[in-house]
Amino acid sequence: MNFEHTREERDLFLSLETILGTHPDEHPKALINLLSDTGYTTLDAPGLATALPGAQERLAQWNPTAYRTVEYGLRIAAPLMERFGQKSWQAEWVAPVQSGKTLATAAFETPPGAKGLTGTPHTNETFISGTLTGIPGADIADLIVAAGTVDEAPALFLIEQGTPDISLTRGATGLFTLTARGASLAHTHVTVLEPSAPMASLLTLLKTQLQASEATGHAAALFEQAKKAAKTKPGGGKPPIARQEVGFTLATMYTLLQTSRLMNANASALIATEESDAAMAAHCARVFCSDAAEEIVSSALSVMGEQGFEKGGPADRLATIQALRVEGASVGQTKEAIGNMLLKY
Repeated sequence: MNFEHTREERDLFLSLETILGTHPDEHPKALINLLSDTGYTTLDAPGLATALPGAQERLAQWNPTAYRTVEYGLRIAAPLMERFGQKSWQAEWVAPVQSGKTLATAAFETPPGAKGLTGTPHTNETFISGTLTGIPGADIADLIVAAGTVDEAPALFLIEQGTPDISLTRGATGLFTLTARGASLAHTHVTVLEPSAPMASLLTLLKTQLQASEATGHAAALFEQAKKAAKTKPGGGKPPIARQEVGFTLATMYTLLQTSRLMNANASALIATEESDAAMAAHCARVFCSDAAEEIVSSALSVMGEQGFEKGGPADRLATIQALRVEGASVGQTKEAIGNMLLKY
């Protein structure tokens, strides 16, 4: 497999870096609107098909706060609506999400011991109840695409901002929990799938890929900060990188970063072509990239010393990287899933 980026992809990355560097604190909706002109929102275009992981890495590196909200809308909510939703959703919801006119996010994780989202159909509406968690940007999203069931069949619910009987609670990590207490949705906002529809497996695959790209983005940011600090001369002395142990530390960090990029690119390519081992590759990438990011943040702190604890430094990303390792299916659970997959080979 060829991982060398095309001229179009390199131009895309340069455009992304320029936009993100100029508008680092832009609201997610405005940011998607800016990125749409680069091709970021529809990375299946000719010449850009293999650019997704590299583009995601740059967004997670430059704007980690917006990354989840933007990507949950573009890479989870929009594909779910496009693949499983009603035909009318393409023009009414998918296109506006991809252009940034509508800010969407996705909800599909059930808290331990809680009841997931279930729908009860009536004449002209469906009443939904239950709880979903781990939702980024739910407070600012115009639309939440929520996965649940109707009569035990998989279903998708479109929940617009301000829908009565829907409450949102922000957790310690910044992600939200949605609770529905008999909320009413029009049938135009509900689609019920065949019981055999692969929605659950697709959700796992898409989120796993997002996690690997996010971890790689954090790793890239940390490496660049450590490298810059190591090249900065103290008053009248040699730069820290002149010391062998610092050079070795940076070399290890860069090796981990490059390997993360290759594993993530491989997984993304397999997902795009729907290869049979795409899930295995995605899970492996998530484990390696998460482990690598944690090791890189530790190394960055050792290289930068007190600088690492300044605002915007490696310490600011430490809690996010640790949370990334345990959220949803933890790294340990992901390893268990890989083992179960290997039993079938």
